[in-house]
Amino acid sequence: MHWGSLGGDKQVVDGLPSWAPSIIAVAVALSLGPEPPDSLENKMRRSVFAVVLSTTVAAPALAGTVITSEVSAPNVAGHSIVYYIEPDRVRMEYPGHIVIFRGDQDAEYMLAPTEKKFRRMTPETMKQSAAAATKMFELLRSMSPEQRAQLEKRMPPEQRAQFEKIMTPEGLAQGEKIMTGQTPKSEYRKSGGTASFGKWRCERVEVVKDGKPRSTLCVAAISDLGLTEDDLSGLRRAAAFMEPIAGAVADPIDGLHSIEEVVGYVAYPVHVEIPAVEMQTTIKTVETKPLAADLFEVPADYREESVPAPR
Repeated sequence: MHWGSLGGDKQVVDGLPSWAPSIIAVAVALSLGPEPPDSLENKMRRSVFAVVLSTTVAAPALAGTVITSEVSAPNVAGHSIVYYIEPDRVRMEYPGHIVIFRGDQDAEYMLAPTEKKFRRMTPETMKQSAAAATKMFELLRSMSPEQRAQLEKRMPPEQRAQFEKIMTPEGLAQGEKIMTGQTPKSEYRKSGGTASFGKWRCERVEVVKDGKPRSTLCVAAISDLGLTEDDLSGLRRAAAFMEPIAGAVADPIDGLHSIEEVVGYVAYPVHVEIPAVEMQTTIKTVETKPLAADLFEVPADYREESVPAPR
């Protein structure tokens, strides 16, 4: 669901605000050209985007929440992830891409600042994206070794590495699970003990998927961050909006309820460790302040990219 790469170099997996390598990510990457439109996270994981091409009119800034985290990983040390949160609008800035959720428009926008392009995701385009990913997966599985080699030659190194990982027997098996809706859900377990990261005292929680530890979180009560549940409502809405095509995507905002069930209080991850990609993120600041309306708009000079349609 989101271009989820960190600076185009690393894919983020369970527990990070980005998307893990997935068939959906490759489908989007191939459709948009040489710049990997990903992550993890995401994340992916793991997505599709949009446009609000109206010129921003001067409007009163509304009070919102700003959460800034520092990223430490190969090639991305010193970069930040910033969330700007209002009840029905969220801006998520990752190294290399930006995601804007607009609950008031029932849409999500993903921006590639370097290329000045974006996509708009709605419930309908999410269905189209999932269908396109299924078609792409079928195509990849049917390719001969020679066809795969030709395709890899046209990819930049980072995208090629992602493609090679997907085309392993394990990767194809995981893709099959994603396409058939059988992706195992993440489990959250107390891993014992507390720790301190920056100014935060937190409790350790382990994220397990398919019986294997994937990441470790250190979570603090949201009251310790100076937040209320209402302050995070926009993040919850954004996670719920993306759920239909989340697949293998994992993100702290996706697991807030699960974390609460495990620790017994409303909590938020202040530190995340993902050994598979040698990555850590730590919250540095949490602020409540007025947010300018244009934070949640797509710049007028960005070019819209259409959602890949299944062929």
